[in-house]
This record gives sequence, structure tokens and C-alpha cells, in this order.
Amino acid sequence: MFCPGFATIGRLLEGETAAKKSGVKVGDCIVAVSGQGFRRFAPDFEESELQNLSKNTHVPNDNRVLHMGKGESYHALMAKIKAVKASNGSPPLTLSLERYTWDSKLNSWPRFLEARARNVPAAMKLLQEHEVWKKETFPIDLTRDGIQEVLRLKAVAEIDLPQSRGPPVVYVNIAKLQAVESIAPDDVCKAFVIFTEMMLARATDSRNPKTSQCK
Repeated sequence: MFCPGFATIGRLLEGETAAKKSGVKVGDCIVAVSGQGFRRFAPDFEESELQNLSKNTHVPNDNRVLHMGKGESYHALMAKIKAVKASNGSPPLTLSLERYTWDSKLNSWPRFLEARARNVPAAMKLLQEHEVWKKETFPIDLTRDGIQEVLRLKAVAEIDLPQSRGPPVVYVNIAKLQAVESIAPDDVCKAFVIFTEMMLARATDSRNPKTSQCK
């Protein structure tokens, strides 16, 4: 629903491919081919605000928005890619991609939709409430005495586990928290949010980030 393009990177081939060398990641969205836009809707930001990761040359995009029937825009995108590849490098094939964080509307919407049994109005309400919560919660003031005390005691911390053992784990030591009366529940919650946010931001697939909790 919130995806800016008609194709998203779903998998990367094994080995040191050109995509991996260029920094492409699973979840990146294709929005232009050799400067010609293939967008579902106009961007709500200026191109100058984007971080350009191109190692060689940057091809400006015209940010063209397509209005076609179901499936037709995707086929037009693939046809353009094939046509440029068949042109023997003139112009060279350049894919422009956009990357969105794990908690962007693009990636959070499917989770909210699933959480509300695919009830679109209910999921939209949950998404709107989440966006309000983010505005009210961030940025978190790390200089607060209570948060500093939680971090010093390691009452909330990340358990260092190898990636192969599963998703990262945030640990809450209830005994340590109960022993310190000066720590407010809100400081504990904020410390928990800090660790959870950092762990989810490291997800290899921004569409499906995971963490675990233990206490």
C-alpha cells in the first residue's frame, strides 16, 4: 500500500554479485530505470535530501508516476529493464532504488494489517496510533538520571548471541529493578524501547525484523 515502486528486492544471489558490491539490500524498492521513473506515487521529499550511495555516476530521476491497470506497471518496468539491457550499454542500465527503515509505513503496514486480521480500517487506525506514539516518544532523552541508572546496572540490556542462534534478545533483570526505588517505570520502558529499536534497526530484512525478550 505504501510501497513507492512496483518492484522490491526480495532476494540476493549467493556470492559477491554486482548488487551486493553496490550495497543493495533485501527490501530496497526500484523507483527508476536509467533515469526514467516508475513510481506508484510522487515522493514526499526532495531528491537532494536522499543519501546517494552510487559509487560512480548518479543518474537524476524524473520521478515519473505511472497510472496503469493492475500488473501493467510492473510489466512496463520489466520491459524497460530488458530494453536497456538489449541496447548494449547505450544508455547503461542504472537502477535507482530507495531504502526504507523497518518502522517506515511501507514496512510496518503489513504487520499492522496482520495484527488486525487484515481488517483495513482497524489496521489503519493502529498505524495512525503508532505514528502518533513515535512523535510523542522520540527522540528519547538519554541524559535522564533514571535511564542512565538502568543502563549502568544493565537492568535492561542486549544478550550477546551469535546471529545463527536466532534474533537478538533484550534482557530485563526484574530483581535489579526492584532493588532500586529511584528508577521510574517510564525510564525502564524507555530503556527497553532504546534496545529494541537498535536491534530492529540491524535487521538484514527491513520488511521482517525480529527480536526476542526474556526476563
